[in-house]
Amino acid sequence: MKRIILSVWLCALGGLSQASTQPNIVFFFTDDQGYGDISAHGNPILKTPHLDRLRAESVRFEDFHVSPTCAPTRAALFTGRHEFKNGITHTILERERLAPKAITLAQVLRDTGYTTGIFGKWHLGDEKEYLPSARGFDEMFIHGGGGIGQVFPGSCGDAPGNKYFDPAILHNGKFVKTSGYCTDVFYRQATEWMDTQRRAGKPFFAYIPTNAPHSPYIARPEDAALYEGKVATPQRAHFYGMIHNIDENIGRVLTKLGEWGIEEETLVIFMNDNGTAAGETVFNAGMRGKKGSPWLGGTRAASFWRWPGTLTPRETRANVPASTAICKTSWCKGADAASRRGSCQRLSLISLVGCSVGALASRRYSCWINGSVRSMMGRSADFACDATSTYRQCSRSMANAVGP
Repeated sequence: MKRIILSVWLCALGGLSQASTQPNIVFFFTDDQGYGDISAHGNPILKTPHLDRLRAESVRFEDFHVSPTCAPTRAALFTGRHEFKNGITHTILERERLAPKAITLAQVLRDTGYTTGIFGKWHLGDEKEYLPSARGFDEMFIHGGGGIGQVFPGSCGDAPGNKYFDPAILHNGKFVKTSGYCTDVFYRQATEWMDTQRRAGKPFFAYIPTNAPHSPYIARPEDAALYEGKVATPQRAHFYGMIHNIDENIGRVLTKLGEWGIEEETLVIFMNDNGTAAGETVFNAGMRGKKGSPWLGGTRAASFWRWPGTLTPRETRANVPASTAICKTSWCKGADAASRRGSCQRLSLISLVGCSVGALASRRYSCWINGSVRSMMGRSADFACDATSTYRQCSRSMANAVGP
C-alpha cells in the first residue's frame, strides 16, 4: 500500500532539531487548497509559478495523505498522534480543541533551542489554555475559530464581524487592528519576525497557516480578475485568486531567504490541510471527491520539502502503514529532548526523505482505536476491485464497518 502518513514528519523535525546544524524551518500551510490546485500538478487554468518552483526544488511526496478536514489534520500534524487520541472529532462545537496533555511539535522544537512563531489559522482551541501561546509558540499572531469572522456556539470563534480586509488579529494575547488583505497581513508579519530572529542568530520555526483559500471566497479584486471569465462562477474566480495571492506571498518569502543568505540553512515545507473545497470541477488530478470526503480527492495532499545542499530534489512514493494510529517506535536518533516527550506516536520521516523506508514497508496494517466506526477505508492490493467499484477512488477497496 502506498500512503504517506501525515504525522510521521514530527519525528523528522525532532531529529533535525538535534542535528549539528539546526536549520531554520519555514512551514507554509494552506486551508482548503487541494492537490489539483497547483499548476505543476496539471491544473489547466490556475497558475502558481512560485509553488511550481518550490516543488521542483524539493523532495516531493506524491502519495501523501491527510484528514478530510482541517482541525483533525492539524491535530495529527502537530502531535504525531491520531486526531481521535488528541480529543479532535470535528472542526467546531468545542470538538476542535487539542487535548491539554498532548505534546506539540512547537514544544519539542522550543525545548531544543528554537524560537517558534505562528501566523494565521490555529484551529485547535480558542480558550486561553488551548491557544498556541500555551502549546509551545513564543510568537502568536492568529485569527480565531476555523476562519476569519467564523463564530459557533461555545468557545470556537473569531472576533465577531471580522473581515478579510483589515482584520483584527490576536497578537500575543491582545487583539490588534491590521491593515491590508488577510494573507498579506500574515505573511508580512511572519517575514518581519523571521528577519528579527535571523538577525539575532536564533534558529526559528515559522508556521504560516493561512485561512485562505477557505470560504467565504473573497480575494483581492485584482487577483480574482485574473480568473474571471476563465472559470464558471465568480466564486471560483475568487477561490483561484486567493491561491494566486498565496503563491505571490510564498515567492516573496523565498526571495527573502535568498537575500538574507540563509537558503541553505533553512528547511522550507509546503502542505495543504485537506482536499480542494471549490476547485474539483475544474481540475482534480483525476481523483474522486473533495474536502470532507474519504475519497482520494479529500485526503491526498501536496508535501514539498526543500533544503538546498541537504535534500536532493526528487519525487518519492513510499510504502508505509495506512493509519496515523501507528506502531510506537523510538524517536529519531539523537533527539534527546524529544525522547522525554513520550506521549507522541512516531516514525521517522528522515528515512522517507533521504533513503529507503526499509522495514517500515513490512507492516501493512495498523490497529484502530477501541470503539466503533461507521465506515473505514484504505488501500491494499489484497482487496483489488474493478473500475466500477463504489470505492474505486478510495482505496482499491474496502469494507464498511458499521457500529452498533
